[in-house]
Amino acid sequence: MHLSIQAKENLTNERLNSLYELIGLMNSVYQLPDLLEFVVDRALNLTGGHRGLLLLSDDHERSLQHIAVKQGQELDDSHVEQALNFVSTTVIKDVLAKGEPRLIRNLPGDRRFEGFAGSDTAEYKNVRSVLAVPLKIAQELVGLIYIDHPRQAIFGQADLAFLSAFATQAALAINRAQTHQRQLDELALLNRLSRSVVEVLDLDEVLTRIVREASRMLHVETGSVLLLDHLSSELYFATSISNGERVDITTRLRCNQGLAGWVVSRGETVCISDVAQDDRWFGEVEYGFVTRSLLAVPLQSERRSLGVLQVLNKKSPSGFSRSDEMLLSAFAASATIAIENARLYEEATQARRLRTLNQISLALSQTLGLPTV
Repeated sequence: MHLSIQAKENLTNERLNSLYELIGLMNSVYQLPDLLEFVVDRALNLTGGHRGLLLLSDDHERSLQHIAVKQGQELDDSHVEQALNFVSTTVIKDVLAKGEPRLIRNLPGDRRFEGFAGSDTAEYKNVRSVLAVPLKIAQELVGLIYIDHPRQAIFGQADLAFLSAFATQAALAINRAQTHQRQLDELALLNRLSRSVVEVLDLDEVLTRIVREASRMLHVETGSVLLLDHLSSELYFATSISNGERVDITTRLRCNQGLAGWVVSRGETVCISDVAQDDRWFGEVEYGFVTRSLLAVPLQSERRSLGVLQVLNKKSPSGFSRSDEMLLSAFAASATIAIENARLYEEATQARRLRTLNQISLALSQTLGLPTV
């Protein structure tokens, strides 16, 4: 863009004000959709872009295919696949692969993309000038801001510098908003899951729900509850679910054996990204299953240790996080209460049955004139 000195000063002031506004939003609780809309809107207006796109990573798949917000011609009401038909996917893939910003004055003539982006991009997609910058948190790629224009040489180094600085602050603000929303979602989820397991009194159903809900909550392949047999001091697999199906595991572990034994004996959580590298790993107990990562938490009441709740193989390349540990530990507290309640109910039911049998026996003895014992 060719601007007068006064116009350049005004644009610089507008950009500074937008940065200050974004920093202000970072320090307050802000709704993520509104924040994303603000980021793309300001980025487009202050660079003179024609279309803008913001992509965010998927927490579980670690892929950048979730379209968070888009603005501009042909993009407003599009889904991901449709939106990508109108922008330069070549540039997007390049930025994501290298984690570096890109300033392109004439895409069809840019040698960096020769053979990948040609006249079809310029004519069909109407893209010549492109600005694209990664969104990073502590060097981790979490998203991307993309802006283009159908004319050549619309963007310059000043635009790239502004968008890069804007993206740095935007990434922090987005991360804060996502963290806040995730915490709210986790609290709501824990509340729902806790009610789900505590409202049941049948022990087998309680254990099944605990494992199913934990596996679903943390997106894992397998989960188990191991209960402690206080008479033999062994852990046994009370319930195990692998890929949605119940499995019977007959292996029993000493209370100091393996990672589960370590958890129950220490009363501490263990989180392992590669069990093969851990000396405490007991080995596979389910035929054909290969364990990679493991998260196990103690089921501990005030009076005694009940056992261990463990989940295996997080369905994400990044493995288990600190947030996963905290979430499973919080859920284990409700699971422990549910198990104890179910056991007390079973004991009370058994006691009632025994009393009823004794009363029947006594009545029969009196009727038949038999001596009572």
